Amino acid sequence: MSTLRVSKLAGTANSLNQVTVPAGKKLKIGADASLDLSGLDTALQLPAGTTAQRPGSPATGYWRYNTTISKFEVYTGSSWAELNAAATGASAITRDGSSAVAAADNPGDAYDAGLTSGNEVWLNVGDSVLPFEYDPSDRFGTGDNGWALLNHTWFGTYGPSHLVDYFSYGSPRTIEPAFQSDYNARVGRTSIASGHFRIGFNEQHGGGNSLSTVRIQMPKMTKARYYKDNRENGGADTADYGSFSQNFNGINRNSPYENNGSGYWMVIWSGRDSNQGGSVGNDWMIMDNGNNNQNGYVSSVQSFGAGKPSTDPFAIWGTTDAYREYVYYKEWRIWFH
Repeated sequence: MSTLRVSKLAGTANSLNQVTVPAGKKLKIGADASLDLSGLDTALQLPAGTTAQRPGSPATGYWRYNTTISKFEVYTGSSWAELNAAATGASAITRDGSSAVAAADNPGDAYDAGLTSGNEVWLNVGDSVLPFEYDPSDRFGTGDNGWALLNHTWFGTYGPSHLVDYFSYGSPRTIEPAFQSDYNARVGRTSIASGHFRIGFNEQHGGGNSLSTVRIQMPKMTKARYYKDNRENGGADTADYGSFSQNFNGINRNSPYENNGSGYWMVIWSGRDSNQGGSVGNDWMIMDNGNNNQNGYVSSVQSFGAGKPSTDPFAIWGTTDAYREYVYYKEWRIWFH
């Protein structure tokens, strides 16, 4: 291999003074030289590609833009780190969910950042960082590696101390939900440590629009699958199962919108309201449309039409039909990506 040493390098007029380096070749700058770009008034275009397109044998200092996670990254000699972590002068942190310090936004991001094995992942949930059961595989054959589990046991561990946000709402008050099974008690938290809750209430109300919901905060996932493992119906009347009215604003805002509707449903909301451009198609995963009156119900894998949300999602269980009836959710699971 020959070496050409020059003090100035420029292209010909025919190439608009551009210099091209053929594929597979390198343009090296000696240790005693520097690259001065101060005269540029546009931008420097760096290599860009997906996580899968990372160089196979990177050298320390390799720098690129990762289009999978939409972030700059640098190779530290042992792993890829987000550039903002390296640029601070602190130890480089790969947000792969391997620890609380390296928490990721969702299990898919954790997998893409390098967490390709193990059974635990640390994720951001609102203002908290919490551990989840982790499956790095393409669990449901959708082409998506990296899944985590949120279930009644997980919520019973972190909900009582408000490490994860949750809310219950009922209007009128005669259909208020509660974190307990006692249908004669309007409010309470006696079963929250088990992750159990009741939608509706065994009491008569005077009619008019109604709504009874429980919502639990989730990480910023993109896909999910829901399991309704064990629930009980109760009350003086029979719980009416049927397809629910998909009132986007009414449910998101806890605004009663229907008189004696039907269905005990469950949706995952991205957190984006219609005032922010949100819609049913882009910002809801309808996991249970309200007509599934059996234990062991399993949804298909659902996804947000708008992709990864920038706001905190919530799983929402609810009904507008809680006239002297209720459903008590005892065991449930959400696998999310």
